Order: sequence, then C-alpha cells, then structure tokens
Amino acid sequence: MRKTKSRKDNLLIENESEAHIAVKEVQDHYEAYGIIITVEQAEEIRIFIHTLSKIAFNQALREM
Repeated sequence: MRKTKSRKDNLLIENESEAHIAVKEVQDHYEAYGIIITVEQAEEIRIFIHTLSKIAFNQALREM
C-alpha cells in the first residue's frame, strides 16, 4: 500500500528547484561512452536525473 506524501516530503521537493549537475557534465559522461549529445538533450537528461533522484530520496525517507 502506498503512503501519501508527508509535509516533509513536499518540503524536500519544493526546496530543490535547481539541479546540482551541469549540462557539460552530462555531455562529458556520454562522450566518454562515445555518444555525442546536444545541449538540449543533455538538459533533458539532467532534469530527468534530478527528478528521479528526488523520487528515490523521498522513497528512502518513507522506508526509514
């Protein structure tokens, strides 16, 4: 059964409006594997990674 979001979870999401990884870091990571991506693609990946990390962090907090 899924728990509802607590006030603490909502505050964590609201306070993290800016991702902590740079677009250049995303591009460099992909380039290391021989994949060249545009700045726009790197930005979309950066946003996805940030969103996914918030979900994982909040889930870990719920399981404590």
